[in-house]
Amino acid sequence: MLNIRLITSIFILALYSCQSQEEGKKIISQIPESGTLKSREVGLANAALMPYKIVVSADKAVILDQGKENLFKVYTLPDFSFLYTFGDIGEGPDEFQFVNGNSLKIHGEQLVVLSGTQLIKIKLHAEKASREEQHTLISDTGGPINGLHLVNDSVYVADIGEAKPGAPEHRLVHLGRNEELVRFGEYPDQASGINRDQGNLFRNFGKRTVANPKDGRMAAFYLYHNQIRLYGGDGELLQEIEVESSSKSASDEEMWIYRADPFASSERIYVLYIGMPKKEVEENFQTFRPHLEVWDWEGNLLDRFRLDQPITTFTYAEEFKKLYGISFFKEDVLFEYDLK
Repeated sequence: MLNIRLITSIFILALYSCQSQEEGKKIISQIPESGTLKSREVGLANAALMPYKIVVSADKAVILDQGKENLFKVYTLPDFSFLYTFGDIGEGPDEFQFVNGNSLKIHGEQLVVLSGTQLIKIKLHAEKASREEQHTLISDTGGPINGLHLVNDSVYVADIGEAKPGAPEHRLVHLGRNEELVRFGEYPDQASGINRDQGNLFRNFGKRTVANPKDGRMAAFYLYHNQIRLYGGDGELLQEIEVESSSKSASDEEMWIYRADPFASSERIYVLYIGMPKKEVEENFQTFRPHLEVWDWEGNLLDRFRLDQPITTFTYAEEFKKLYGISFFKEDVLFEYDLK
């Protein structure tokens, strides 16, 4: 049986009706309750042992498996017929030293893989996958890049790993020229219960950033802070949003988990909302059920649905209007939600 704390740590790796402005910040105090989304269970051939991330293109789905071999499992859409596997951990020319699942995405017809300081673009063919591009990225410390998200074909946003309080937290970089374009953002005040290691702010907050595929606007969601920030394509802060929670922590020292694994389309942003202490997730994983929040790019919380399964990562197929979720706790199935 998989270690539940290890699994949880991997993972943790009527519209809105009341809001106010406070010091330039938008406060959302009443949350829409949009009911429960019911899933259709889909059995998977060649199932992942430790499913970490799922991404989709127009006609394929890729699941990252944190098992011992065959990192990537490729399926057809919308029926999820199995096609092939590829990718191993190693030092060889077609192997990966490490795969950052939080930065895995499909951009156009390519799978974008972050491995240490290398960004690799992979073409997904009908019968195999082939590497098309590889770029060495800027790293101030020489270590891995954190929180990378490809904004467009030539620009990516990433966390600044050595960020200090009051200093910028993001950088925009031109991929082809390997040139930093701008640094922007500033970490929020530390939330209670977070290890106050000021040298590891990006880890303490667990931020995930996504971009609008049409105009490059960005949205940053914090795992341990009940806050969202919207930025323009040039890094200008457009809106800071704080969501008031009706749930009260039994102790100020508890580490609360808020939002994880956002996915952005040109019209909407979908994100998992946890809303409970990390300890409760670990102790109640069998009954754990997150919410799906739906935001627009103006900073409005449109819906919050309860999911009927312990979904730990998901993606959205815009062409089919379907959300596909997987769970660390269920190895051989996928859950399909119809959002039409």
